[in-house]
Amino acid sequence: MAVETETGVLAAYYTLAAASIPTPDLPSEITKKLPRYPTMPAVRIGRLAVGLQFQGQGLGGSLPADCLRRVLTAAPGVFALLVDAKDDNAVAFYRRYGFTQLTGQPRTLFLPVASAEKLLR
Repeated sequence: MAVETETGVLAAYYTLAAASIPTPDLPSEITKKLPRYPTMPAVRIGRLAVGLQFQGQGLGGSLPADCLRRVLTAAPGVFALLVDAKDDNAVAFYRRYGFTQLTGQPRTLFLPVASAEKLLR
C-alpha cells in the first residue's frame, strides 16, 4: 500500500498471489529456452489500483517495479509476474512496462522475472 503521509489517505495498492502459467500459453521464443514442464511458477498481481486524486502523478508506474522487487526478495523462485488486465487501457498500461500477452488470452499478460530484473539494474 502507498499512503499519503500527511493525511493517511490510501493512495495506491496491489496484491500478490501464487500462480502458474501453462507452458503452451507462452510465446514459442520463450518456451524453447525453458525446461519441459507443463506449467511455470508465477506470481499474479491480483489488484493494482491508484486513487483518483493520485492518478497522473506516476504512482501507478512505480507499483509494478515494487511488485518485482518483492518477488525477487521472496524465498520461492518464480518465472514471471502475471496479471489479468480488466480492460484495454490496463493492457496498454502493463505493456508499457514490458508485459507480454499470453497466447489466446489477450487480457492476461506476463513479465519474465529475469527480463524485469535486467530492467531494474
